[in-house]
Amino acid sequence: YWKFVLSKSLGQAFIISIILSIFVFVISKYLILFFFSGFDEIQKQMVFHFMGIFLISMNFFIMSSQLTNALRTIDKFFEVELINVIGSLLAIPLVYFFSEKFGLISVCYILLLKSFLIFVAQYFLVNCPQILIKEGLKDKKSWRLMKPVLAGSSIYKLAPLLDKFLLSFAPQGLMTIFSLSNNLISAGAQIIDKSVVMTIYVKFGKYIKDKDFNKLKRSVLTGLTKTTIISVFCIIMLILFKNIIIDILIILLESSYSKCVQIWNFIVLLIGVFYASPAANIAVNAQYAFGNTNVVVKVGILGFIISIILKLVMYYYFEITGLLIAISLHYLLNFSIHTIILLKRNEFNSQ
Repeated sequence: YWKFVLSKSLGQAFIISIILSIFVFVISKYLILFFFSGFDEIQKQMVFHFMGIFLISMNFFIMSSQLTNALRTIDKFFEVELINVIGSLLAIPLVYFFSEKFGLISVCYILLLKSFLIFVAQYFLVNCPQILIKEGLKDKKSWRLMKPVLAGSSIYKLAPLLDKFLLSFAPQGLMTIFSLSNNLISAGAQIIDKSVVMTIYVKFGKYIKDKDFNKLKRSVLTGLTKTTIISVFCIIMLILFKNIIIDILIILLESSYSKCVQIWNFIVLLIGVFYASPAANIAVNAQYAFGNTNVVVKVGILGFIISIILKLVMYYYFEITGLLIAISLHYLLNFSIHTIILLKRNEFNSQ
């Protein structure tokens, strides 16, 4: 039965990825014209080319996400992370050898290769399940639960595009510094998510099925406490060892002192993302386990609307600094609303 459910979910993931790829490809030129209006024609063509490669990679990542969830439900956490680590380790030397000769386009193709290899490794690790497209299409219950998520995410997942649009008007080089700082923050958030948060929320479904809401509440609060402690510790270390961190960045990036100071400043301003991103996943996955996909989507759309106003206002008055603060506030707002709604559920307060 477990393998049949996985096969259906893979079929549904395949359908979603193909439809999404076609849709994004069709409107890609319009998206580039709007969100990257500050780019010249050559840069816009590069973005269009990169986007095409990323869309193919996205299909493998979507399919891999289903396999990743399946592997985690059978307690194969180590295997999942090992595959991802090996994929990254293989990609690093390839980027080093090919990027200098062929430029950024080689990095895109290496990302595509990495996504394909990870998918294949995970696929064999779960004993090569069938991809049941027809059965997945007929599963009305799953589609009913996914419907609000698909509709809502298509709206509020566009939030980063507004960031890129505003950054396209910033002085040359700031978008690169922002991307690097954001990637560092996101990597740190993912480490917390995978090492702490994920080990907790994979059990939510079982607790809800057994109606053990006391254990569910304890797990949620434990996850939030651990995430908060780790985040506060990292923030303190970031501030105390500022000069050492900047020196390390200078060596690793082979960049100037002023640029590395700017990266450090950007990381500090984006610290809300570092904490709120993994912390919000606790409440979000609890709502998913309850089957309340509508709640997650409504909060996401509300946060998206507020973030647009907040980013535009903050960027207008404080430029790039205001934008970074607005991004952090957006994540913190989403986390707060999700957590408050979850903790006010009757199941958490009737015990």
